[in-house]
Amino acid sequence: GSADAAPHGHVSTRRNADEEIVVENEHVTLPFDNATNLLSAMVDRTNGTTVSVSQHYLKYASHTSGQASGAYIFRPNGDATELPLTGGVAQTEVVEGPIVTEVRQTIGTLVRQTLRLLHGLDWLEGAAVDVAATIGPLPVDNEIIVLFDTDLTTNREFFTDNNGLEMQRRTYLPGGRTGDPD
Repeated sequence: GSADAAPHGHVSTRRNADEEIVVENEHVTLPFDNATNLLSAMVDRTNGTTVSVSQHYLKYASHTSGQASGAYIFRPNGDATELPLTGGVAQTEVVEGPIVTEVRQTIGTLVRQTLRLLHGLDWLEGAAVDVAATIGPLPVDNEIIVLFDTDLTTNREFFTDNNGLEMQRRTYLPGGRTGDPD
């Protein structure tokens, strides 16, 4: 059968900039930028609050001498360059079903990402957006990161997940370092 006849959902592929992508569940709406197909905002459907988002995948060259980058150490050598989008746009497929909606994207030649919204959950779980990326194969001595720029006022504080066990509060320090805020 064809992809449009998926038994548990609807599949659509967007390649043209004139087709708007918007996905949503009971709690959040995710509009995507018409020029790039990348996420452009998150809208809380319970109160109408909109957070602007711009997403960028960046590539760094790694240090090759001394303390080199590795599994637990990020040690870039110089400034980042943005990964180019093939044809200027992320190739995008939207799969909508009763349990989950996925936006599957190919970004250049190195990144494949999926953004997921789950349906039928309470606000705490349902307002979350799961972003999963597969990166590679990487050129030798390179690092890839994802940057989400938002218009949130954070007072230089942010949270990181500690292996899925608990969130850790962090403070951004000058020069891009983080430290214990206490």
